[in-house]
Amino acid sequence: MSDESFSDWSPPALHDAAPMPESLAGFWARVGAHICDGILLFFIAVPFNIISALSAGASSTIVSLVGVVVPIAIYAHWIGAKGGSPWRVRLGILILDKNDMSYIGTRRALLRILVSYISGLVLLIGYLWMIIDNKNQTWHDKAANTIVVKR
Repeated sequence: MSDESFSDWSPPALHDAAPMPESLAGFWARVGAHICDGILLFFIAVPFNIISALSAGASSTIVSLVGVVVPIAIYAHWIGAKGGSPWRVRLGILILDKNDMSYIGTRRALLRILVSYISGLVLLIGYLWMIIDNKNQTWHDKAANTIVVKR
């Protein structure tokens, strides 16, 4: 072989590399992380609920709606930008893209959150689906093309 063929060679770019295999989070780890998320979102929603209870009429309704939208928006941002709430990240239970293990962005996180409500409404079957799924995916994971990993 000539030296010219080696001079044109360069290592593959980092984005071309296959994602590192991750350990899928189990049922109880996900339940614990979900409880942590719920506690944080509860504390975000409480001030809105207090203001709504103290106000009257249309302003009470508006504050109640804001009290629902703001926590969901914050949660979607956390999932989309960091893989989960601060406590979830601290636990190392992250919500990532199934294909490239990247953060999923706020829009996909919002889709995942909305489908998670449906997963819960149908007798929790959407949540329990992870028990029989080979990638431990719930319905909302499948809808948003995500997996939950333990790091």
